[in-house]
Amino acid sequence: MATPTHTKRKRTEDIENEPATLQRGDPWFEDGNIVLQAELTQFKVYGGILSSKSDIFKDMFAMPKPQAGEELVEGCPVVHMMCDTAQDWHHVLKALCDRCYTFVRTTPLPLAVVAAFLRLGMKYNISTLTADAMERLSYEFPTTMGRWDSFDLCSRVDLYTQADYIDVVNLAKEIQLPHFLPTAFLHCILIDDIFECVLKGVERQDGSHAVLSGEEQKICLLGWENIVNMQAETTFAWRDGTQRFALYMAICTAPGSCGSARTRLGSVPRNVFPGCEPFAVWDDCWEAGMCAACVAVAKESHDRGREEAWARLPSMFGLPSWEELLTQTQ
Repeated sequence: MATPTHTKRKRTEDIENEPATLQRGDPWFEDGNIVLQAELTQFKVYGGILSSKSDIFKDMFAMPKPQAGEELVEGCPVVHMMCDTAQDWHHVLKALCDRCYTFVRTTPLPLAVVAAFLRLGMKYNISTLTADAMERLSYEFPTTMGRWDSFDLCSRVDLYTQADYIDVVNLAKEIQLPHFLPTAFLHCILIDDIFECVLKGVERQDGSHAVLSGEEQKICLLGWENIVNMQAETTFAWRDGTQRFALYMAICTAPGSCGSARTRLGSVPRNVFPGCEPFAVWDDCWEAGMCAACVAVAKESHDRGREEAWARLPSMFGLPSWEELLTQTQ
């Protein structure tokens, strides 16, 4: 009878000491002349294209190459992209080297692609990608009231879930673009389940979780409370049926019904869980019960209040003024 054999199981330390397996990434051009390695992924591309897009690569490739012991893959030198992710380099190299990856700025790109353009574009001075990403994010996260009112949400960057807005907050912090933070924070709290999303994070489409740091969680929750109180003093000040409109009583043609109408509407932003809507546009249904003179005054107050709320928005999250944020970015 044959003696049974037993396969010896590898020890844990043996598995940990096994060399990591490199993988071929996309793009990989067979006639490429340089290999970039990020994490465990290698990309074979054209050094000339990289040099034409980045002065940093131009200077890097102009330096004399050491011959003895040089690391080669398929006869091409390997450049290790330290601290960069393979995913970021995939997006950037596809944009630079693959003609099929062309895009127009009015077509939205995934946030992961835009983030890669910013991270690596700024790090390696790839100005075309940096400019494209900045233009897209500046459109989605404007710094003026006029642009906020006119922009078409998600028309430049795909922002599918609250996870994307959390990622934008973290991206703006990471690469020091503070002028995106006021509206990024605002988007994080313009939802009904604010506490669960802010405190527990949100699942991304790939199953991972987008989370805010403890400090940013505090900023969001305090910002929500600040905005709810601030909007009652600015955008919706006209809803106050008593003190705020005392100066307009002389022009009111129906003091009783107008006061009641404003008092009724005034309960909306002050209920148990008030909505965060500092930039809500005028709704014609709010005019019910008010005379034409009071409607005109209320509209003017509403528009003026929105402008004031916008000017105060950064301070709601403990940030400096819009002007200072823009100066810091420059």
